[in-house]
Amino acid sequence: MKPSPPAPDSRTRERLLDAAERLFASRGFPGAFVREITEAAGANLGAVNYHFRSKAGLYAEVFARRAALLRAPVLAAARDAAAHARRDPDRAFRALGRAFLAPHADRRASVRVFELLAREVVDRCLPRRHFAERFVVPALDAIASVVREVRPDLPDHVGQACAHAFFVQLMAVVKAAATSGKSIDERLDEAVRFTVAAVLHIDAGLPTRPRSAAARDRS
Repeated sequence: MKPSPPAPDSRTRERLLDAAERLFASRGFPGAFVREITEAAGANLGAVNYHFRSKAGLYAEVFARRAALLRAPVLAAARDAAAHARRDPDRAFRALGRAFLAPHADRRASVRVFELLAREVVDRCLPRRHFAERFVVPALDAIASVVREVRPDLPDHVGQACAHAFFVQLMAVVKAAATSGKSIDERLDEAVRFTVAAVLHIDAGLPTRPRSAAARDRS
């Protein structure tokens, strides 16, 4: 009987992801070489193929891991906020905002996220909607679930629009904090106040989106 192959070394895998994230952020997919990644991770040259099958697989996993780290606190906060969202929407959206911002407390890591995304916009190496499906869509759905708790009378497209507006404001807070060091708390307060006012007072009878817009979203 042949001996079983050794179990993957999770520490090596994480070191490869850490090293790859740094190099992909600074050089992009074409400019980061497997040999450099493995050397930076203290791994042998075959480790990338062993753990990720290819450089492209490693690249996709770097984004998937980062998306999971960004997504998890938002989804957890949305579940917790559901219990008190209707009676205290300010508290609910503030909790959502803090959860959204929590992974960016390490500003160097936060800057790397923006660098990775900027490189990907140029290089276009990921499968279509790879990062969006793993972070943006779940985060928007989580925020929209809190909007629905506060205003169950709102049509879905209006609730989604409110969620999208809050998401965009939070991304602006993250970017400002990462690039200029400006106060997160003050900017978060502004985003929460704006969102709560919008959700509480927006007209539930707003017309539906034009059919062409809905069709674009489904494509």
